[in-house]
Amino acid sequence: MQTGKLNISQNRSSAKYNKKEILLRILWGLCSPLFRHSPRPLFGWRCFLLRSFGARIGKQVHIYNSAVIYMPWNLEIGDWSSIGEETFIYNLGKITIGTKATISHRAHLCAGTHDY
Repeated sequence: MQTGKLNISQNRSSAKYNKKEILLRILWGLCSPLFRHSPRPLFGWRCFLLRSFGARIGKQVHIYNSAVIYMPWNLEIGDWSSIGEETFIYNLGKITIGTKATISHRAHLCAGTHDY
């Protein structure tokens, strides 16, 4: 439990991301159309893009092009798993998906919190 008074102005002025993370977010924002607009069966291409941004992805993983992955470097997914269509992975923190797991269409996984 937090003790003391909350300093809202200090919280708002503090840096939320380090420089590396800001750069990665900008680069991912620029490259994500390559993910989003790739043809549906190009699972290998999307896995390659995510791995290029630090995601740890197993073999035979199917991630659909309509899935939104907020921070690829915070994603780990095991072999023979899939992320369905229109799934939203809001991974401000690390998300680990096991082997042979399926994240269903339109699911929302959230590993974020509020800095209070």
